[in-house]
Amino acid sequence: MSAEVTATLISASSALVVAGVTATAAIYASRIVIRLDHQVALRTAEQRMASYARLWQMTAVASPSRQAPISAVERQQLYDDINLSWYYEQGNGMVLTEPTRTLLLHALDNLVCPDDELFPASLVANVPTNPAEREQWRGELSQDQLSLLRTQMRCDLAIFGRVYAGALLPRDVSFLRACGVNPDREPWRASRMVGTHDDVGALGLSHLPDTRHQRHSAVPPRGSLVRRPSPNTSAGPRRGPSAAPKGCLVTL
Repeated sequence: MSAEVTATLISASSALVVAGVTATAAIYASRIVIRLDHQVALRTAEQRMASYARLWQMTAVASPSRQAPISAVERQQLYDDINLSWYYEQGNGMVLTEPTRTLLLHALDNLVCPDDELFPASLVANVPTNPAEREQWRGELSQDQLSLLRTQMRCDLAIFGRVYAGALLPRDVSFLRACGVNPDREPWRASRMVGTHDDVGALGLSHLPDTRHQRHSAVPPRGSLVRRPSPNTSAGPRRGPSAAPKGCLVTL
């Protein structure tokens, strides 16, 4: 075997060894990156769970089952608490995903914005002219939109099951679509059933008062459909599919 052939073989072998080492190093490097990404994702998910649980607690003041709609003063306080403290000062805005972030920001704006700046713009035409009715309507609107937000939060946390059991009103559908949410997909697609918008125990908050079986006595917003209690009901209407006629929508 000539010296030239030997040199060529040695060179080729060296090249193969280098290629093998390089490929092995690349595989290990990619595995390390995957592990790091997984660890970061895990830590982010843990932080998101804690952040969402705190936000869930803060929105308890706007529960859809409270006795009276949330007032203008309460809406302003809730806006300040979430927007200034939770979102910015505590840094929780960083863990929001889309479209949850969009839902939150628009729901926050609708807490305090003038009537003619409501989002989506289609809501403006439905604002009552009577001041008392308008105050009630704005409160119920915010309660509904914050309920939609809580449902989207549960989707972010992959909390499976019946995450939304409330009847979607036309204004709810418009709000979801305007925020980039497809109401024709789960969990919204099955939301034509009668029930509550959310579950206070979903994020481990079962220690909070569960008032889902109560309804405020205020007059429902104009254009909404409500379930009437039967004449022989002494303790108020029961919730659940069997408590209302088929096809009846309930604003909760």
